[in-house]
Amino acid sequence: MRCVATSFGSAGDFFPTVAVAAAMKRAGHDVVLVANPFYENVARKAGLDFVPVGRRIEVYEEVERNPRYLHPVHGIWSMWKDFGISVVTDTYYAMREAVRGADVVLASNISFAGVWAAAERGVPSVLTSPTPIAWPNPRAPMQLLDRALPEWMLPAAATAARTIADAFVGHELSSLGRTLGVSARDASLAGTEAMVALHLGLWSPLMRPHTEGDPPSSVVCGFARAGSLGSADNELAPEILAFLDAGEPPVVVGLGSVFSMGAGELLTDVALACEKLGRRCLIVGHPAATARFAGDTLAVKYAPYHLVFPRAAAVVVHAGAGTTAEALRAGRPVLALPFAYDQFGVAWQVERLGAGIKVSKSDRSPEALAKIIERALADETMAQRAAELGESLSAERDGAEVAAELIEGRISADR
Repeated sequence: MRCVATSFGSAGDFFPTVAVAAAMKRAGHDVVLVANPFYENVARKAGLDFVPVGRRIEVYEEVERNPRYLHPVHGIWSMWKDFGISVVTDTYYAMREAVRGADVVLASNISFAGVWAAAERGVPSVLTSPTPIAWPNPRAPMQLLDRALPEWMLPAAATAARTIADAFVGHELSSLGRTLGVSARDASLAGTEAMVALHLGLWSPLMRPHTEGDPPSSVVCGFARAGSLGSADNELAPEILAFLDAGEPPVVVGLGSVFSMGAGELLTDVALACEKLGRRCLIVGHPAATARFAGDTLAVKYAPYHLVFPRAAAVVVHAGAGTTAEALRAGRPVLALPFAYDQFGVAWQVERLGAGIKVSKSDRSPEALAKIIERALADETMAQRAAELGESLSAERDGAEVAAELIEGRISADR
């Protein structure tokens, strides 16, 4: 088959789709990634052909220069207006040409342009979603806010979330579709989802299984193992290995590719909390490499999570879907400190599974964090549950491989 893939966003948005594309390539298919020039190195590392589209947009630098993008309410809207519209526009025109002669289009759930172009050319498309929050469903309700709602309110909250998404996101997409002259049916959110042949959830069914009322043609595949895509080599730097080997396992902090940029104060507070407990701390992520931290703390710009998390006593994450997957698979207690978007729901899932603690924004002073870290490290039941869950997730197949097989089966059957 000839597969044309497209994706955009932070590592948590982008890497899962690339992992599926790479699995298609390993299966012997011809795969090309159509994306912003910023992602070329990742595409080449994954063994994919690459077609650059539009001006180079370095997502991480954009976020660093504009902290408003991290705002829990207005952040997505600001990004959409500042560069999201231009990315969708450029990608749409490029994909209309790239999909000629293709057998399937693979797109992340924020890469609407790929689905539109595929529908216009009569090419089947596959949509990937990295987080269960993308499928709000009253039959599988979850917490969506920092403050927990009573359980009886959760089905209504899921319905409201979908209604709001359809209204606001759907309106923006429909408006842009009309501006671009998209001729493929309904360019709204619901209309775009209805165009796809498969809608693949790239998370473990242990976190959230497929449920009646999920999107049409949807399947939960498992976590896509994309950790190796983020670095030039798949190993830990000597300074990290030396630090890990020099004492007891540290508390390891990983706040993802974007949110670590706006978390300088939080990173400082976590290091202070560890110092209060006499615990070592390893902080992974920008701007940690240029900051000073309390106690026996090593700060590095980057380290592969799938290699460093298993060496931790406990893992502190922002509850992004991909980062949390690596933390849970490591089998260590997880402290989930969500900032915005889907992270509140993912953090709630961590706590529901018994593998960690969701830490609300009001409980993040050094003193409060010290108590929470101490509780997590002393809780034998949590440690056992985290270890068991880690074993179960490690035994699951790579969601990217499962997705590639589903795509092969579906497209071959439709030929």
